[in-house]
Amino acid sequence: MKNRKAFSALEILLVAVILGLLAAVFVPATAVIAEKSRAGVVKAHISQIIEAGKKYNADKGTESVDYNTLVSEKYLKPVQPVAGEKYDEISIKATGGRAKTVTARGTEISKSY
Repeated sequence: MKNRKAFSALEILLVAVILGLLAAVFVPATAVIAEKSRAGVVKAHISQIIEAGKKYNADKGTESVDYNTLVSEKYLKPVQPVAGEKYDEISIKATGGRAKTVTARGTEISKSY
């Protein structure tokens, strides 16, 4: 029997093909998981804005309040975007409604209140 000191080119090629196939399956799957995770964080941010808006409207007796007012009046700390979304356009009405934002990829994320 021969003592082998190295792998053959065929063995190295086979390992490279297997690793490539595994990467082709797992890379897109992790991207989907990351996108869902970011969407969950954005929904949590919207929930925080809604709760702060409800409190502001109840405290001040107003019909509506926007995100910037909530931040300037210290009812809410500035929310850091995680998916390129902007919260500046969110307005919370005392009568209820739907708060929404759009991510950098164009995905609309909203929550009713």
